[in-house]
Amino acid sequence: MLIFDRLRLILLTNRIKYLIMKKITLFIFLLAMSIGYAQQSLVQDFETGTEGLGEPFGGAAAEIAADPETAGTRGQVAKLISSATGNVWQGLNVNMTSNVVLITDKTMQIDIYSNEAVTIAPRVQGGLDGAPVSTAVVSHTGSGWETLTITFNTGSNGDDTANGVYSQFVIYYLWDNGFIDPAIARVIYADNITGIVEKQLVQDFETGTEGLGEPFGGAAAEIVADPETGGTRGQVAKLISSATGNVWQGLNVNMTSNVRLTTDKTMEIDIYSNEAVTIAPRVQGGLDGAPVSTAVVSHTGSGWETLTITFNTGSNGDDTAEGVYSQFVIYYLWDNGFIDPAIARVIYADNIKGIRVTPPADTSIPTTASATPSSYGTHLALLDGLTDTGTFTNFWNTTYTFGEAPQLLDLDETDGVNIAARINLKIGWGGGAKDGNNADVLTDVSEYDTVHIDYFIPSSVEAGSNGHQFYLDLISQTNGGNTEAFYGFGTTVGGADSGVIDEVVVFDAWQSIDIPLATFVGKGFDATNFLQFKIGAQSDIRTQLGYFDNLYFYKASTLSANSNELLGFSMYPNPTSNILNISAKETIQNAQIFNVLGKEVMSLNINKNSESIDVSSLSSGIYLIKYQSNGAVGTAKFVKE
Repeated sequence: MLIFDRLRLILLTNRIKYLIMKKITLFIFLLAMSIGYAQQSLVQDFETGTEGLGEPFGGAAAEIAADPETAGTRGQVAKLISSATGNVWQGLNVNMTSNVVLITDKTMQIDIYSNEAVTIAPRVQGGLDGAPVSTAVVSHTGSGWETLTITFNTGSNGDDTANGVYSQFVIYYLWDNGFIDPAIARVIYADNITGIVEKQLVQDFETGTEGLGEPFGGAAAEIVADPETGGTRGQVAKLISSATGNVWQGLNVNMTSNVRLTTDKTMEIDIYSNEAVTIAPRVQGGLDGAPVSTAVVSHTGSGWETLTITFNTGSNGDDTAEGVYSQFVIYYLWDNGFIDPAIARVIYADNIKGIRVTPPADTSIPTTASATPSSYGTHLALLDGLTDTGTFTNFWNTTYTFGEAPQLLDLDETDGVNIAARINLKIGWGGGAKDGNNADVLTDVSEYDTVHIDYFIPSSVEAGSNGHQFYLDLISQTNGGNTEAFYGFGTTVGGADSGVIDEVVVFDAWQSIDIPLATFVGKGFDATNFLQFKIGAQSDIRTQLGYFDNLYFYKASTLSANSNELLGFSMYPNPTSNILNISAKETIQNAQIFNVLGKEVMSLNINKNSESIDVSSLSSGIYLIKYQSNGAVGTAKFVKE
């Protein structure tokens, strides 16, 4: 009995070992399959209508139709109609939204609807670099919608096996061990054509500094020649980290197109280094709420290497990518987290690729630039790359920024330049300055009496569930402690702190706002120790998007008379007791009147060269009138008796 039990134990042990080995073998097989075959992505679903249909040929027809299945939920599909009087080789050229790669994995997929068994012959052509034309054959059982896998390795129709990148997809409607001869009339439906989409260049730095966005955190970047001896890459990006910078230093890259990271969550980048390095690329600026996502990718130190970036690791506490993205960031220093302390090193980048998405027309972008600022003898303009018009000579620039870097747009319709910042207010954006020892730089702005900012809020971008609200935040530092002073805009005046609304927001037109510095001081701002600024919203359920320009401090009494002279502005009588007459060489679009405390007491839309303004209701005192004429802003003082 003891011997029998022992034998049974040996047999059981061997059975367990067998099952374990079988599962391991299956796991390895599945892993190999997942490595060998990339995920397929849509290249046509016909939801954009006839754009998806190319040209039918051979007497065939095609049209966009609703899902033929009873209570079907597919939206728009392609109706493919063959004709008995057409050629046996009739069919349709389909407009793919991206090229497809058929090298290791030679398959695509298509959804076909039919209530009878049919066979079709899909074909890929338009091969890049000599990739051969290839035709496959695929059959449908007649059971309604079926997802069919097309394998381009059968050599059908006398063609070769696919091997390369293809730009064209064709469907031959009639096949049965060759073209059906004579042709017959029938109707089938097609939807959801997928393939492995070719990654396309979204930045190769060949246009120079246009490809470089703003470095941050103490990092630097420049355009240089290929560092490899005898290299043929032309221009590349040199990425320079600093040991005195922040651990999260890096570069915002200007992509030439949005990228889609949905089914396929990968991008590619070429990195050059002679030592092993790890970087953390990030995608942000997601459309329709697509989450920020950071990935990690390593280089072996062997010169130029093409690295595949997979945005599904949840690195840096971010989510897996899912959606369309407009911004690409490279964090230079990573090793199981940001390298701390920061180190100095140099790497090079080139040929960033992703699945390109042509963005729809953006109706939120202002059609005009903000007005040219008035000239003040005493001023401090923030960010010379943003406050880039007017006659400013004294600038305060950041050495670091935080939040999400804005997209900088030139809105000047002429050969001139007028940059505005497109800011994702859900996250916000701001910055400050540090010295060579990484100590905070504090700036005394107490000699100025007014803060100016221009904003444009598009009504086409809906606010979050708590309604519109955004702010300008001036941050000061006293005795090592930081204080934030918020000036807010929104639908209803009220609130406090980061949720405050001091002015009612105006939509779809540039607004030039002058805020007395005393207002910020009254909210706790220490004007002798200005540290940082920030533009944002209270939360991600308030105002989503805004455009901003011309952020500066100034002393109102130092307004240059040249502004009014250039605009041909005149005003009389001054002083006045009831009527103030104003005129200019060009049309005066609007005017606002402010009291000595900076509070707006009157606002007018004028849209003509002259106007008589009734000021009889104003209290006696000194007032400032600010007007906009011919795209410029001017100001002048008058006395109400």
